[in-house]
Amino acid sequence: MPQISRNGTWLAVGVLVAGFLLPLRGLLVNQGPPMEEGFMLVFPERFLEGDLPNRDFLHLYGPGSVWALAGVFKVFGVSLWSERAVALLQQGGVVFGVFALALPWGRRIALACGLVSLVIIIPPIGLTALAWVGGLALGLWGLKAALHARGLENFPRSAGRYALLAGVLGGLALLYRPDLVLAIGLGGAAVVWGLDRRLLWRVGAGLAIGVSPYVLHFATVGFGDAFRGMVLDPVVYLRGAKTNSDSSMGEAAFVTCLLAIARSVVVNGLRKVKLRESRECLLLRHRPPSPALQSHRECCRHLPRPICLRQRRNHSGCTAKSEQHPLRHLPANRHCGVFWAVFLR
Repeated sequence: MPQISRNGTWLAVGVLVAGFLLPLRGLLVNQGPPMEEGFMLVFPERFLEGDLPNRDFLHLYGPGSVWALAGVFKVFGVSLWSERAVALLQQGGVVFGVFALALPWGRRIALACGLVSLVIIIPPIGLTALAWVGGLALGLWGLKAALHARGLENFPRSAGRYALLAGVLGGLALLYRPDLVLAIGLGGAAVVWGLDRRLLWRVGAGLAIGVSPYVLHFATVGFGDAFRGMVLDPVVYLRGAKTNSDSSMGEAAFVTCLLAIARSVVVNGLRKVKLRESRECLLLRHRPPSPALQSHRECCRHLPRPICLRQRRNHSGCTAKSEQHPLRHLPANRHCGVFWAVFLR
């Protein structure tokens, strides 16, 4: 992976922030989607008045978004500005989550991915605090935390914290949208595959903590009403058949173009990484040996040749491993690809 300087990273973050600020005034004063924005204003207000989702009013998703907005409305009042502020935070979480996941491959690729996600998310829905945007943001940052835990396996305490955080964020994402279970399950399984058993337990414990508020929801609403509102209504009863073949073909073409662009970006990035690593290897070959390696060679002169060669290999391998960045060899694109492929589908 290319080495990333902090100044360039902050510059890329500034570009993304500017991308948010450019249309912000228009998004704040113009009307958003009437039905979706009305839902996200009325449902939390009804919850504050004592009504419960899935029992007293139709709510097709998890209770997480209603609870979060109700907490914001309790503090700042029920207003369009409060709801749109939450929407801005959620969309920022998605855009910067994509940027953070792509950052190990270089600032240019990360900035391009962040700008593409910004263009895809903001124009269609405006500043609307939809549940799927919040769930997606939590899932992306949970995936990032899991990747950090995987890269810090040699530091058990820090890796354990990130593993626990990854599980909590994944569980909270399911609290927003239960239908993200397939994307989070496949993406999370790809990340934690081969992790130490203690880290797996941490991830599982965090996931249990994240989804534990469902117990409260089932206890207050009733399991039957909750299951009907979150599973049967959106999947069985209210799911319209797709009769417009042109629309389906358009969606398939759009997803195919996105996947083709992503593949070209990843392939070009990998080529640049391999070229840079080959140059670094050539420079390391011609670099004078370090004092520690030189003293090791002096000690090996009196040993038989096979033992000497084996010890030199072990010493050079340990030296190279200790100089690597802990997140250098993370297969981030594979894991993110699993998450995004399931999400887009």
